[in-house]
Amino acid sequence: RSLSVLLQRLDIRTEHLSVAAEALKVDFNRGSAHDLAMDSRRALSPENRQEADNVLRAYGLPKLGERHEMPGLLKLE
Repeated sequence: RSLSVLLQRLDIRTEHLSVAAEALKVDFNRGSAHDLAMDSRRALSPENRQEADNVLRAYGLPKLGERHEMPGLLKLE
């Protein structure tokens, strides 16, 4: 149920799930030994990072790298 709510909230259609699962498998198999210098997330200039943070803030989302929890998606019993 949590996954269903998450997919709906993020507007991810079911036809994209197999491609996403394959990408996750490839990323997982790379492990933590991959070269962090090749990680495109670290290639943002401070100006580009600020621009991205401004866009995210406009939509009420956290800045890049900040944790975001969606209430109601995880139910621990």
